[in-house]
Amino acid sequence: MNFYQWCTLIAVIAFVVFVVFAVRTLWMVGKTAEAVDELAQSVTDKVNKTEQVFDMVDKTATLLNSRVFQAIGAGIALVNRFRRHR
Repeated sequence: MNFYQWCTLIAVIAFVVFVVFAVRTLWMVGKTAEAVDELAQSVTDKVNKTEQVFDMVDKTATLLNSRVFQAIGAGIALVNRFRRHR
């Protein structure tokens, strides 16, 4: 084999190695994308569950700040005040 044939052989081997590494890298990128997608779906489910809790807390806070609850609280305080003075 002459010099040019050796250079061609080395270039072909280098190209084959490059293609193998490129395919392997793309495969790993695909697997990483799948894992990120699964993680995002898991986080979305957890956020949705958390939103329900925060909605319940907001409704409870609204109820506690409502006039009806304040009137009930004033009535209880008034009854307690009369019990203490007896």
